[in-house]
Amino acid sequence: MKSKLLTIILFALSIPFLHAQSGLSKAEFTSLIGGKWKLAEALTDGIKMPSSEMDMTIMSFESNGTYEMREQGESHHGKWSFNVATQELATDEGEEKAKHKVLKLTKTLLMIETKDPNETLTMTFSRL
Repeated sequence: MKSKLLTIILFALSIPFLHAQSGLSKAEFTSLIGGKWKLAEALTDGIKMPSSEMDMTIMSFESNGTYEMREQGESHHGKWSFNVATQELATDEGEEKAKHKVLKLTKTLLMIETKDPNETLTMTFSRL
């Protein structure tokens, strides 16, 4: 009887934990990502990039899976997708493809992390 009760209690206690760990659904992600985002902070291997290098970097995400990035006077267009299992935002500009771990996404804040063999880039965007 005690083991059955203990199993029920442990299961009940794990439900909030499992829900918190599940991350964003594709529908939640799509509804939150849509719109324009301005780069507010960027860290390369934990070192903050100068604001002059971040000025006017803007990402625009459309619900149809396309995006535009404007930085340093240049415009880049591509497609985006979201992997629910890994909580990664994938961007594809044709020859340039990248995966970005979504650390946080709210109505006003987007924080992503991109790793490559040489460095880790963490970017925080605020909604425009």
